[in-house]
Amino acid sequence: MTSPPRTTPTPRAARYTLGLLAAINLMNFYDRQVVGAVGERIKVEWQLSDGQLAGLTTAFVLLYAIVGIPLGRLADVGRRKYILAVGIIAWSVFTGLSGLASSFGMLILCRLAVGIGEASAAPAANSMIGDLFPGTRRGRAIAIFMLGLPFGLGASYVISGLVTQATGGWRPALFVAAVPGLLLGLLALFIPEPERGAADPDVAQSQRTSIAAIRHVLSLPTMRWIIASGALFNLNTYALSAFNTSYLIRFHGLNIDIANRFSGAIFGIGGAIGMIAGGWIGDRSARGGPGGRMRLAAIGSLLTVPLTWIALEQPAGNAWGYAMLMLVSVGVMYVYYTNVMATIYDLVEPRERGTAMAVYFFVFYLFIAVGLLAFGRLSDDLAARALATGLTAAESRSAGLHGALYAIPVISVLLTFVLWAGARTAPADHARLRSSNAGTRRGLAALLIMLLLSASSAGAQSPTRNDVLTAARAIMTTARYATLATIATDGAAAQARIVDPLAPDSNFTIWVATNPATRKVAEVKKRGRATLLYFDATALEYVTLVGTASVVTNATEKQLHWKREWDPFYATGPSSAEVVLLRIQPMRLEVVSPSRKIVNDTVLWRPPTVQFGPPKRK
Repeated sequence: MTSPPRTTPTPRAARYTLGLLAAINLMNFYDRQVVGAVGERIKVEWQLSDGQLAGLTTAFVLLYAIVGIPLGRLADVGRRKYILAVGIIAWSVFTGLSGLASSFGMLILCRLAVGIGEASAAPAANSMIGDLFPGTRRGRAIAIFMLGLPFGLGASYVISGLVTQATGGWRPALFVAAVPGLLLGLLALFIPEPERGAADPDVAQSQRTSIAAIRHVLSLPTMRWIIASGALFNLNTYALSAFNTSYLIRFHGLNIDIANRFSGAIFGIGGAIGMIAGGWIGDRSARGGPGGRMRLAAIGSLLTVPLTWIALEQPAGNAWGYAMLMLVSVGVMYVYYTNVMATIYDLVEPRERGTAMAVYFFVFYLFIAVGLLAFGRLSDDLAARALATGLTAAESRSAGLHGALYAIPVISVLLTFVLWAGARTAPADHARLRSSNAGTRRGLAALLIMLLLSASSAGAQSPTRNDVLTAARAIMTTARYATLATIATDGAAAQARIVDPLAPDSNFTIWVATNPATRKVAEVKKRGRATLLYFDATALEYVTLVGTASVVTNATEKQLHWKREWDPFYATGPSSAEVVLLRIQPMRLEVVSPSRKIVNDTVLWRPPTVQFGPPKRK
């Protein structure tokens, strides 16, 4: 079985998929931000503090973090388009239901449900992008996908502000936000599923369990720095996006419509410029080494410090001065997204990218859950102190939020150091991933050594047919994986891939599960031949089986020759039309096993061979 069984989309299909994923990401952040855009009206209706207002976002991100890891792991083994479709429809429904909430508690429950739905999107979408585009183009692809973030935030601010101003209430804005996601959820069902690892053919793919995959991700020093950077960076961005409109209303005296237009420009225009420029420059920075993207993100973080500080120093009423400075600050800040995300893809195996993204989200969302509450509490405490000096309640709330926002440039200083540290460890982690393919190269070297060892066994008694078959069965059963080689349909070259076959039956017939649209199925139908190589690098043994190959679609045959290890890759089971079996019936079998004194001859280096009769018709 090739893992996982998916076709590789054409360039046109890849562009369509990327565009749809970007639209999904846009609605992800649109629906996420709508509460922040109408937060002041919610606060007035239920007489909430800034701490309680921050609690709305905290509730969302807390559950997002908890369910993110299992959903991320599911994205590594399941059908990602179905995960996306269910998630999009779920969060859209509960966004609409949020508008019907009759109490603050009910609103929190609805936001929790939105968090579960949205937690499915990032791991599945990011995993698909990693398989659609090679590393040299990945930064730009991520930039296009992540444009959904600034455009989603910007659109949420502007449209929610207009709807709220026109209707006089905050609930209609949530109803409007729910509609587009329902349509995108249906479209997601028709996304072509890329084959995992298709964009990284030189990277080996492991078969780790969920716990082992998480441990492996956390064992990478650069991933630990990236996770720490995510906690700091996203605390800044979430705090700013949650309270920016409130700050413009309280400190600069704007109404909710105009304040949201300013916020929409800051995040929509500034963020989009940062995303596009960050992806373009990041791909070029990566040419200087694996740490190039992280260094670029660190420089962007450092530049946000003076820009944000000066923006906050603008006097009350100078909303334009604040907005222009924050637009530039958000632009250089958002360079982070495209470059750090691309670095994760560069460091992690294709089959573990969903898990890596989920672990990344889990940690920083837990940090945000606590950090946003602390931010809201800081604003409330500073407001209480201002009130004690004789300011009015409105003036004290303005002063409190203004003072709390100075935490953002302070955190950016720490973020800069964390990103730079990650840039220093990235080259070693990148080399470690690429060297995983060295196992194959070491295997070939071991094979040469084994051939030399076999030469020294000259004069040994020739093994019997039964000896060869017994050794072959032992080697093939012990080695779970094999290399399946077929001839391309145009006859120009041989094609090889790693498969997980069923153990040989009594006649040494081999069965392999795959998707009917894969290349090897077409090659088997065209040529009717296949070769399997089983190799044990530890014992220096191998088996080569050359045979006739055919494609089996009969449901009974598939059920009879099914392997439970294939279940995670074929959710619909062996009876589905989405899976076929390749049957390889032996014509010739070659074995080398020095431990069993089954070795090559010393003249022509031919291994002991067993010839089989014509395959039985079925």
